[in-house]
Amino acid sequence: MQIDIKKDLGEFNLRVKTKIEFGSFVALMGESGAGKSTLLRVVAGLEYADGIVKFGDKYWLDKTKNIPVQKRDIGFVFQDFALFENMSIKEHLSFVSRDKKLANELLKEFNLEEISDLYPRELSGGQKQRVAICRALVTKPKLLLMDEPFSALDHKLKLKVQSFLKKFVLNNKITTIMVTHDRADLFRLADRVIELKAGKIVDDKLKSSLINEDRAIEAEVLGIDNDFVQLLIDRKIYRVPKENFKQKDLKVGSFISISFDI
Repeated sequence: MQIDIKKDLGEFNLRVKTKIEFGSFVALMGESGAGKSTLLRVVAGLEYADGIVKFGDKYWLDKTKNIPVQKRDIGFVFQDFALFENMSIKEHLSFVSRDKKLANELLKEFNLEEISDLYPRELSGGQKQRVAICRALVTKPKLLLMDEPFSALDHKLKLKVQSFLKKFVLNNKITTIMVTHDRADLFRLADRVIELKAGKIVDDKLKSSLINEDRAIEAEVLGIDNDFVQLLIDRKIYRVPKENFKQKDLKVGSFISISFDI
């Protein structure tokens, strides 16, 4: 996938030029207002920009055309969910795909099966977010775009959703770009990190390079006993002697910065 676009955002120009390998999972990071969400919308065809967006041998955007979003074979998880108030959960999925088997699998996996007849007005924020993710996945898109897709989920449910999502995009070879501010999400899911600042790429690295350079990463505390702390690091669980930690306020579910060679 090739992106080479420019768009005037008022305070600065969004100017992004990069290539993304098919099947890769890219985390897009940066401060609020850096242009991350706008970049996703341009790639999706929801906003216009000068330049090109090319997926495989197809130009979605160039000087002569801007292919509409419905013809780009993408799934989009919006930050505000963008659900239809007149559709139930299961109707959201059937509206975009006729694959009832996959729809039922997703509803079950995301704990939505028992409430699939409910409408958005009857759902919590976390339930709406899961519906939005299911709707994006049920079409098995070639490109998945996600804007802060886990912000409304509680910790336990987020881990379950992320575990399924990682397997799903890998098995179906779905190229994924995810906007996130959470480094823990990055280390669980992404294999590449692009950072934007004032509309420009200021850093672009493989996750492994990021770990090797920083020598410190975010680790999630899964459990604490008398002698050991159980940590989740890059989808692997480690038992680390409790004496290695100076923090007196270690709590299960919290995130801590540690040296990677711990």
